[in-house]
Amino acid sequence: MEPLTDTQQDTHPSTDGIRLDRVWRYFRPGTLACSKVLGINLLIMLLILTVDIMNGEHVRLHILYVFPLAAIAIHCPLKRSQWLAFGVSLVFQIWSIVNQRVTPITLAADLSVACAASGLTLLLANAVRVNYLKALSLATIDNLTGLPNRAVLMTVIDKEIVRQKRYGGVFSLAEIDLDGFKQLNDTRGHLSGDEALQLMAQVLRRHTRQSDVAGRMGGDEFIMLMPHMPQAECQAYMQKLCDTVRTEMTRAGFQITASIGFRTFLTAPKTTAEALHLVDQAMYEAKNSGKCRVTGA
Repeated sequence: MEPLTDTQQDTHPSTDGIRLDRVWRYFRPGTLACSKVLGINLLIMLLILTVDIMNGEHVRLHILYVFPLAAIAIHCPLKRSQWLAFGVSLVFQIWSIVNQRVTPITLAADLSVACAASGLTLLLANAVRVNYLKALSLATIDNLTGLPNRAVLMTVIDKEIVRQKRYGGVFSLAEIDLDGFKQLNDTRGHLSGDEALQLMAQVLRRHTRQSDVAGRMGGDEFIMLMPHMPQAECQAYMQKLCDTVRTEMTRAGFQITASIGFRTFLTAPKTTAEALHLVDQAMYEAKNSGKCRVTGA
């Protein structure tokens, strides 16, 4: 059997990988709608209550309430949703305990355990959600600028190349390098350099479309991915960005401009590395032509 080509491999992703990702998303904070998670898990609590009452005193299912509570806390950061789930679980547990006609001492003990277990479940699940989102932010966001980091940029470019191989279309990719940044660091210190990078990040956030992805590759280099943007439109778009950078930097007291190289891909490049190499060449052409300009193809 002949090996699959790059395109065939891209269009036949691993079934096992897709299945695992679909399973994992149920345990990953922020991947499911809170309203849907809340509704489904309240129904699960009702099912637990029904089965518990039907079983009578033979089997006690109070411990099962921790699972829907944990799911709600992981996917629903709103406190009112969590308090609602906490209250419903306690009411249902009281209902099933009273239905079993236990002694007052047993009732008090069971209610204490139910309240403690439900509260602890919410506390631990909240800690999991907060720590996961914090770790995700550290792994994907550049700490200084708040923009997506190199790893995220590589991933989104990979996905755009796969998309273009499957469905066609066009996308543009640009590299932005700050002229005079090293001199700023040498003369005014790294604090001023950091301020210039943060200002550049603000400019990118204000002057990019919702569909674009702009991030920091490292140092004073930034990358912009612009899906569905043809060459002529990208040329005008990057020229406007170049002018805006010069204006904003001058206003802030920095003698910094931007050299921008871009490439519009009518057909998909073989790899992300190849695409970045092409825009890197275009950026250096802009720098070598006098800086503060846009070069592309």
